[in-house]
Formats: sequence, structure tokens, C-alpha cells
Amino acid sequence: MVSQNELCRISNNADAIRAKAMELTDSWEGVMFALSAEELENIALALEFSPDIADKIHNELKTLQYAKIQSQVGPSFIATYHVLDVSLLALRGVTDFDNALSHVNDFNLQSFLNENQYTFQKIRAALPGHAARMNFKPETAAAVLKALGANISPDLLYELCPKYGTSSVIDLEGRRGVTTEFIRSVTLTLGMTLV
Repeated sequence: MVSQNELCRISNNADAIRAKAMELTDSWEGVMFALSAEELENIALALEFSPDIADKIHNELKTLQYAKIQSQVGPSFIATYHVLDVSLLALRGVTDFDNALSHVNDFNLQSFLNENQYTFQKIRAALPGHAARMNFKPETAAAVLKALGANISPDLLYELCPKYGTSSVIDLEGRRGVTTEFIRSVTLTLGMTLV
């Protein structure tokens, strides 16, 4: 369990978190997903962070000044999935973000997901509804996981996606997709398996 004292792991690792978050943005083909305080808190609670910690994570991430929006009310810093992924690893004590998931590959991914199905489904239920409707190439999903050290083939991700309450898609010309919901749930579930 992460305590109040461990929130400083975000600011202590700020440069590395920002750098890895930018790499994850590239892995997601440049797409950035802004998270509201409520959305982020729901995800943190699903990951079994205490309510007082879950309530503070959004502000901690905004202070990293990783991304900002421009609007009629002016600029403001936002929290994104990318910076969340890395920050949650930092809160769990990870400092080598490049290799955080290096123990995960095609041979053990399904076992990890099967053994952690309760966590996977809690995360899936906590994600915003749009995550179940947005699809990315399985190659994108593989690149996201690779940025954190996992070596998973796009074909395996496409094959596993519909087995866990999430869905995959294929169009008339054979372009395949897996839901953001699946990618997010896999990434966060694997992060929760780290000690």
C-alpha cells in the first residue's frame, strides 16, 4: 500500500517520468488522453490506492507540467494516461521505467492476465466509457508495452483482446484494432504485479 510519504516519488522522479511519458505518447502514435480528476481517482481506487492517496494523484501529475491545454480560459496543465502509467509505477517503487515490464513476453502474458483477472476487470470497470470504443492497431499496443520493457507480439494482443471482456475489430481491408480499454487494462494490471 502506498502512503502519503511515498507521493514524493512522483516529484523525485519527475524528469524520468516526463521522459517516459513522452515516449509513451510516441508509442500511442502521438495521441494524448487527458484525464479528469474524477477519472484518475477512479482508476487509482481500482488499483487499490487508498482514497486519500487517490485524491491527490491528479494534482501531483499536473505539477509535472508534462502537457498543457490551450482553451478560451487560458492554458492549464493536464494529467494524461501516459504520465499516469509511469507515475503509478514510481509510486510502487519502480525507477527503471525502461525495463519495468521486461519480465513479460508472449509466453507468460496470458498467465499474468489470467492470474490477475480480478484486478484487470476492476481496472476495466474504472476506465472512462470512451476507452471501450476507441481502437488502436495491435502494433500500437505492442509498442506501448515495449516502451515499458515488455516484449509482446501484436498478433498475441489481437488474439487475447476479446478473451477478457474487451473487444477487437477488423475492417473490410483487414486493418485490425484492439480497444484502448484492453491496452490500458493490460498495462495497469501488469504494473500492479510488480512488488
